[in-house]
Amino acid sequence: AIEHVDPRIARTTADIDDLNAWLAEHEDGVGIGWSVAPGRPLDRRLFGIAFAAADGSAWYVSCDPSADAFTRLPAEFVREDRVRIGHDLKQLVSTLWSDRGVELKGSFVDTLVAGYMVNPALRSQTIDDLVAQHFAVELPPKPVTPDGSGNVWGLP
Repeated sequence: AIEHVDPRIARTTADIDDLNAWLAEHEDGVGIGWSVAPGRPLDRRLFGIAFAAADGSAWYVSCDPSADAFTRLPAEFVREDRVRIGHDLKQLVSTLWSDRGVELKGSFVDTLVAGYMVNPALRSQTIDDLVAQHFAVELPPKPVTPDGSGNVWGLP
């Protein structure tokens, strides 16, 4: 289990060049996570997107529209030769489209859908529930911010 992940944070276009090199090294599959504001799915603000590889390395990209890094991020999402792995990818797909006008392409492995297909009777299909049920482990607690925003790094 991953006890602690210390992602590199992409802030500049040079960082995005490094992220692209990292993605090329890990092209066999990269996990995707994201942080969004509370609210209705198509009205939520996207705070950031995280990428993680099986070797424990990770990146975080702030989705502040004025950030240099974010202006180049969509190029990764329109590549059709990528496999994207994540939990509830539909949320990211709809938020990227509604918040940024970015349409994801390529192959998707959604662990929420996979969990439902394995056991549709399970009432909760959170990633925590699926990991506990199938691997008998507990994920580390998620950080919580005082304002409940989920923006744990305090990024714009």
